[in-house]
Amino acid sequence: MFRSIVIPLDGSTSAAESLHYATLFAAPDTCVTLMRVVEVPPDLESMQHADEFASERDRQRLSLWQETDKLAAPLRAQGLDVAIAVRTGDATDEIIACAHEHDADLIIMTTHGVGGSRRWMLGSVTNKMLHNTAIPLLVIHPPPPGEIRPEPANRFDAVLIPLDGSTFAEQALPIAAEIANRCGARLELIRIVDDEPHDQEVDGVTANGERPTHQAVDLWRDNAQRYVHQIGERISHLTPAVTGIVRVGNPAAVLSAVLAVRPRALVVLNTQGNRGAQRWVFSDVAEKILTTAVVPTLVLRSDLVGPQSLHAVAEEMVVQER
Repeated sequence: MFRSIVIPLDGSTSAAESLHYATLFAAPDTCVTLMRVVEVPPDLESMQHADEFASERDRQRLSLWQETDKLAAPLRAQGLDVAIAVRTGDATDEIIACAHEHDADLIIMTTHGVGGSRRWMLGSVTNKMLHNTAIPLLVIHPPPPGEIRPEPANRFDAVLIPLDGSTFAEQALPIAAEIANRCGARLELIRIVDDEPHDQEVDGVTANGERPTHQAVDLWRDNAQRYVHQIGERISHLTPAVTGIVRVGNPAAVLSAVLAVRPRALVVLNTQGNRGAQRWVFSDVAEKILTTAVVPTLVLRSDLVGPQSLHAVAEEMVVQER
């Protein structure tokens, strides 16, 4: 799986939940880096404030290191190589810098952290991470109040991968299949026929800015079912349990509804797709799923990494599986 994982923590119990996912996504020789950030206060305007902050920073750095070292103990007991990084600065900048310094190929973080400000919520640090790094990001949503989740290795019964018909989306298939095999889960391919009004031509049918006709939607649905079947046949050697789902409607809304009845699922979502009808783009689908889904979501950024780089990762996993 992934060979260098960075897990940012902010002191909250929801952020600490991301530690459970380290063993699930780690290879035998993976290095896991647990990091904390001492953020610079916005009112640091004078040398007097700077001196005060320097003293407080040193105190916080030591306290955070000791606190994080305790969290690392269970991971080390499981045989993982765990490093600790305590950095000072802007949270997003420091997480990205730490990930690059450790050659991370996965960042695991929760959608929000401690306090009423919910500073590490999606729309702040996590949202900035999604838009500013090409490193795959596993986004963990905290459980609803009062709910206790079992550890990840025992909770995934499905790995769901949305496909929009683009080759970029398909490049995530070997990664999703590898995760499904490790979890003993089924791999679910989902293709959604977008029946919203649009002007682009799809499968030889143009809606001309109006809602597509029933005949057009039926044609698109039939083609989508054939597409999902062909993809399932193509990757059948990667995982024994592959199922296909075809739905009609707004992609983000349909995905949210599907995930609502799959609380033990993991979503593997490639954010790059071709613009136009029946194609999904990051701002239109991925971000909505990340703000509404209650299940963990693995986000890949092939538009930033480039298809060749992600393809190399996928090919390596195919070779390992064989």
